[in-house]
Amino acid sequence: MFKWFKKQNTDENDTETLLSEMDTVAMALERSREEGLEVEVITWALRYMKENPSLTISEAITMGYYEWVK
Repeated sequence: MFKWFKKQNTDENDTETLLSEMDTVAMALERSREEGLEVEVITWALRYMKENPSLTISEAITMGYYEWVK
């Protein structure tokens, strides 16, 4: 399970972090979609997460984004 969902009680900082990560993912996917590279970015993000399970979704998507959208 993703580390964001492990906690039952979240404080304001956790919520802000989650929203920031969601914004990062949304922006990267929107830009990759504009370039026609959304599938590639997601595929590479999943590969990165498989290699390093400690990555957050936003880190993996960002890495996939920079791999394909230059």
